[in-house]
Amino acid sequence: LRMWKEANIAGQRALALDPRNMPAIIDVLLYCREAKGDIEGAAQLLATFSPDFFVAQSFKRGGDVSNVIGRWPYFYVIKRDYSTALKAWDEESGEAPANRLSARAAIFVLAGDTSSTQQEIESSRVLVEARLRERPDDSYALSQLSWIYLGLRRNAEAVQVAQRLAELVPPEKDALEGPEMLANLAQIEARAGDARAAV
Repeated sequence: LRMWKEANIAGQRALALDPRNMPAIIDVLLYCREAKGDIEGAAQLLATFSPDFFVAQSFKRGGDVSNVIGRWPYFYVIKRDYSTALKAWDEESGEAPANRLSARAAIFVLAGDTSSTQQEIESSRVLVEARLRERPDDSYALSQLSWIYLGLRRNAEAVQVAQRLAELVPPEKDALEGPEMLANLAQIEARAGDARAAV
């Protein structure tokens, strides 16, 4: 509804009740500032909390690259502070290794730094492909794999995986997640060098 003022007030109230309420911080307050283009305000918000407070978590559902990277690490990607985004995924956070390595692979792609990280990206590919053999329609794993393939310069396969994901969850089937799958496809196509298809 883009009711940023009201959402901000609700987020502040939730934070007053529970100062460690991650959804209030990340999903409401941080998002309100980002949506208004207030990146500095968002950075200041994050700076008010101890770094050990933030545990990197991905969304565990299909969608665009922000779901693969996770909400607050993706904020640092928006700022082009890739080292801080990567640092969020440096240590074990309770996430499965496939999720942690996939998030790092996507950050490497967005940072344009995949040459020196091929071995780590390849490790993520092995783990995610194994998960897809068990659950071929896992939309989260398909999102991850599309970014991993980009990192490995397997662009045609990245586009194929992203197309499969968009066909699996079209907007007609899921009005919330469907558009995110299309956004992922557009991001992958653009990164793979097919800007015309992305538009």
